[in-house]
Amino acid sequence: MVGPSLANHPIRSIYPRETRKHLNFERYSIRDGNLTVCADWINERIESLASYCAGIKTALHLPGSVFMTCYASPHGYGFGTHWDCQAVFVLQIEGSKCWRFSSKPDVQWPPTLLPAPNVVPELMRRYSWLDVQFPDASAEEQFNEQVLKPGDVLFLPAGTWHRARAIGYSLALTIACPPMTAADFIDDLIRGHLSVSEDWRCNVPPVLMEMTREDRLPTTVERFFDARLLELRHFVKTLRAKDLYEAWTYHIASFDSPIKSEELRPSPVLKITDTFIRTKRFPLRYVVRPKENTLSVYYLDIRIDLNKKALPLVKAMLKKPDFTGLMAMRWLGEEFRWAEVRSVLQKLVEARVLCVDRGDRRKNPRTQRFPNS
Repeated sequence: MVGPSLANHPIRSIYPRETRKHLNFERYSIRDGNLTVCADWINERIESLASYCAGIKTALHLPGSVFMTCYASPHGYGFGTHWDCQAVFVLQIEGSKCWRFSSKPDVQWPPTLLPAPNVVPELMRRYSWLDVQFPDASAEEQFNEQVLKPGDVLFLPAGTWHRARAIGYSLALTIACPPMTAADFIDDLIRGHLSVSEDWRCNVPPVLMEMTREDRLPTTVERFFDARLLELRHFVKTLRAKDLYEAWTYHIASFDSPIKSEELRPSPVLKITDTFIRTKRFPLRYVVRPKENTLSVYYLDIRIDLNKKALPLVKAMLKKPDFTGLMAMRWLGEEFRWAEVRSVLQKLVEARVLCVDRGDRRKNPRTQRFPNS
C-alpha cells in the first residue's frame, strides 16, 4: 500500500525551490534516496484516512479542519527544529523515527508556523507581543527524546519545538488540527450582520493625493471609519455567547475532506406502522431559525432543513432510540396529517439519521460503521 498510495499523490521535498532545480529526481526513490517527501492532505484522496480525520473532528467537536499528511524519510533524514501553530498527532506506520521535542510549548497557540531562525525577526515585527528565542544547540540538549515505532502515537501541542530523524526507512502520518479561534467566529458573525449595510460592503472612500497628509487620516476617511466603529460598538454590545451557537454547530458538522459514501437514495414508501431507529454513533444537533420559520438538523456533514413545527418530533426523537410512525404523529399533534409527518421522516431516513426497521437488522444503524472506519 505504501508505494502506490504515495505515487498517486502530489509530493514535495523539503529542499528549497532553488536547490530542486538542480536535482535529478529520477536518481532518488522514497526508500533509498536522500529526500524526505510528504503527501499533503492525503486524507482527500484515501477514503479510510478521510474517515479517520472526520472521526477525530466529530469525537472532539473541533470546529476547525482536521487533515493528514504522509511523511516518508530515508535513514537519517527528516525535518529540522521548528514549531507548528496547530496541535498535531504523529502516527508511526512503518520503520522508526527519533523525535526530540521541548517539554512544553514555548508559546501557547502561536499565530503562525516558525520553521527556521531567520524567520524570527520578521515574526516579532508582525507580532510585537512575541518574545521568541530560537533554540540553539545547548537549548536542544534539554529536549525530550522518544523513538516512535509502528503503532506509536506522539501528541505535540501547538508551539512545541520539535525535530525528527528516521532510523532506517520511516513512514508516518501526521494529523493536524488547526484551531478555529473565537476571533474567527466573531469575525464571521460580525461580517454576516453588518454586510447588510451598503456602508460595510463598499470601498473605503478614495481621496486625491493632494488632499492627504503624511501624519494623519484624511478627514473623509476618518469620518467614515468613526461611523463604522460606532455601528460596530453598538452591535458588539448586543452579542451573547448563544448567538454563536449556529456558527459553531455548522463548523463542527462540516468536513474539509470529501468522504465517498453511498448516494442518498429515496426512502421506501413509509407506513404509519413502521419502526424507525435513530443512529447514535455520531451526534445530532439542530438550530431553530424563528425568522425563517425553519429548523435545521445537522448530522455529520449533512444539513436537513425542516419546518419549525417539526421541533417536537426532533426533541422527542433525541430521547427515544426507536419509535413508530404513530408515535411521531402523536408528538407533532393532531394538526399534522400522516402525509406531512411522513415527509419529515423521509428526509431523516434519506440522510441516514433514521433507519426503517422492517425486520432487516443488517440495515440497523446501531451496527453500521462510518465509511471505511
